[in-house]
Amino acid sequence: MKLKRYIPLGIVLLVGVLLWVNWSNWFGDLPEPDFELPDTPQRLFITAGEDGLNDRSFSWVSGSEQPFSFTLVKDSLAQVYRPSHEAITTGGGTTHIYNVRVNHLSEGAYNCFVTTEALRDTLRGDFTIYPNDGVIDLLFIGDIQDRSDTGSRELFQEIYSRFPDMDGWLFIGDMIERPHNQWWDFFYHTVDSIAPHTVFLPTPGNHEYELGGLWSLGSRYVATFPMPLNGNKITNYFVDYPTVRVIALETNNLLWDYSGSRKWLEQSIETSPAPFTIVMGHHGVYSVRKWRVNPDMKYGINPILKEHSVDLLLQGHDHAFSRNGVAPDRPIYITMSTSDKQYPVGNPNNHTVSESGNRYYSHIRITNDTLYFDTYRGDHSLIDSFELPRKS
Repeated sequence: MKLKRYIPLGIVLLVGVLLWVNWSNWFGDLPEPDFELPDTPQRLFITAGEDGLNDRSFSWVSGSEQPFSFTLVKDSLAQVYRPSHEAITTGGGTTHIYNVRVNHLSEGAYNCFVTTEALRDTLRGDFTIYPNDGVIDLLFIGDIQDRSDTGSRELFQEIYSRFPDMDGWLFIGDMIERPHNQWWDFFYHTVDSIAPHTVFLPTPGNHEYELGGLWSLGSRYVATFPMPLNGNKITNYFVDYPTVRVIALETNNLLWDYSGSRKWLEQSIETSPAPFTIVMGHHGVYSVRKWRVNPDMKYGINPILKEHSVDLLLQGHDHAFSRNGVAPDRPIYITMSTSDKQYPVGNPNNHTVSESGNRYYSHIRITNDTLYFDTYRGDHSLIDSFELPRKS
């Protein structure tokens, strides 16, 4: 009987310890240092529209509002666009973010330029709209979350040289350490060899959020990545390719939009015109960390994935690699980390394949009949490979 009297006290002490250990992650964003961006255009990103082959969106930033023009050039023919503009003030300063959305681009090679009459500096990019040949190639990148120069920039240069002609790069979130300008600047430094040339399909992680994911998404994120407006909220979206629909599900604070996101996810799966479906979300159904579980994903989202035999769930958050599932069973669950920060695999027997202590990335090739999935370490050695045939 005396033991029962101490149970509430034990619970209070346990909660207190958890709060003390995790306070900085859950509630304790550091103040953003003061910053001042140059007036010239910086940080060009290219993202996918709803039609993954032919729709593109573009964003860049500057330190003040400027009359920028955005020019697309193909076969010596130029088309000029006026961008939308948003001034975002945060704790350290103001970021001016510009967007252009262009749909129904024809196949071929494009050059793009951000210019003004007053500024000599020009921001340049180039990309290709590939023909519909029945084969889609995607790269899957896990958490990055660099706090210092740990070799990520060189790794992305190597990946791009090995896989230059991708239809999209999927980023699973935690691209930045915190939603501050210096970390956005550092992330762009990491990906500057690919961002002006390749198509990004990102989903936010908890580190893109202010106050560790319990509150609001950093205000620069949505303007930096203007994704398709086909979700029940702005960070839920899908992109259609001829052989696969990629569905990005916002998993931060999922509990607060539980019903709406589940309904939208189910509708997006059911209405997919493609033979394969990939769902990506930062938090996963299976964790490589011992004792970690995400109830919203495991008990709320996973039944939908299983009921509709979704082909893949791409996950992040845990800084290791794992696969749960064996083809032709569905879904197959992949956890990916491309970070120098790594977690040990808590229960290796709980996974079909797992490993930690390295950086990882995957190449996904989807034809009308088969999905091919290859995962590589940071030294580009193959760690895992499987083929998933089309559902009968």
